[in-house]
Amino acid sequence: MPENRQELVLGLAHKFWRRMAMSMVMSLLRKLLLIGLIGIFFFCGAGTLCLSSQQPGQSPRLMKVGEKISVEDFRGAAGEAVRIEPGKPTVLWFCISITMPESFESALPMLDSLAERRGDKVNVYPIFGGCSKVFIDEKIAMYHYTRPVLTTNKYLNYTYGYPAVLIFDKEGVLRYRGEIELTDRILDTLR
Repeated sequence: MPENRQELVLGLAHKFWRRMAMSMVMSLLRKLLLIGLIGIFFFCGAGTLCLSSQQPGQSPRLMKVGEKISVEDFRGAAGEAVRIEPGKPTVLWFCISITMPESFESALPMLDSLAERRGDKVNVYPIFGGCSKVFIDEKIAMYHYTRPVLTTNKYLNYTYGYPAVLIFDKEGVLRYRGEIELTDRILDTLR
């Protein structure tokens, strides 16, 4: 009898681990499929649909450090055209709908603090690239962001990696593209 019990326990353990392994494999396959679909949409869909001057399948021309910003690319949250005020440095934090929640959680309070500390000496805007008004309103409410936000469909002209910070000097010339954590140091060099 004990041998049968041992065989039964081993059989049940084997079934359990086989089901666990199959479940993990299926979960991994679902994640890989999702990543693949996002990649196909982003690189074959959103990146080419929103840029009428580009041929399908062609990447837009990326703005280079040292080039001047094109202010007509931006809209406010209500859809109105926004002109970025010249004469002072400008910080733009670019994000898209697949930006990780942790990025919003850290960046929006950081941008709020930066705008408060620097006052009217610096323009500070989060830019929601290709995002719906519902998505933008949800993120603003979720992270209690109270300052103006901008949107654009030409986000791939500014950066290919998201999220990213772009810093322009007071003449509107791009001086930095990279991580938000270096924003204060870069701004200090633009005086």
